[in-house]
Amino acid sequence: MQKNNDNYIRPPDSVIRERLISNTYIDSDDEANEVNDIHLFEDEFEKVVQLSLQEYNNQSELSEKNQLEFLSQEHKIRVTKFNNVKIIIKKILLYDKQFSEICNMILTVIDLYEGYHIEKFEIEIETYKEIYNFIKSIRLTEEEKQNLLHIFVIE
Repeated sequence: MQKNNDNYIRPPDSVIRERLISNTYIDSDDEANEVNDIHLFEDEFEKVVQLSLQEYNNQSELSEKNQLEFLSQEHKIRVTKFNNVKIIIKKILLYDKQFSEICNMILTVIDLYEGYHIEKFEIEIETYKEIYNFIKSIRLTEEEKQNLLHIFVIE
């Protein structure tokens, strides 16, 4: 039975040699060149990443500098906006004690506004009327009065 089975074993296929249309054969020099090219590419890539990171840092510093400059200018505008008002109210506070509570409240609210702690100050309607009448009675320009009343809001 063993002999019968040997007859059924197929002989190995013959070796076929194929040739591709484009030459993709790489010899050892080409492999070395490719490895060098890969290292050069990695080096160039690393340089580009470093330049990009440096450019990003420069842009961030410039942006931060511009933001700080803008905030500084904005703060100066807020401070100068009420400079004359504070001087007049402080003079009134020295001479007229009946308005001391209102004057102290207005000066405190102005300081909070200048320090960016508040944008609006909510008060009751009675207090608003007192402040409104006081502001209308002192010598301020219309713009200064409007700026001051813009901070006070009725609850």
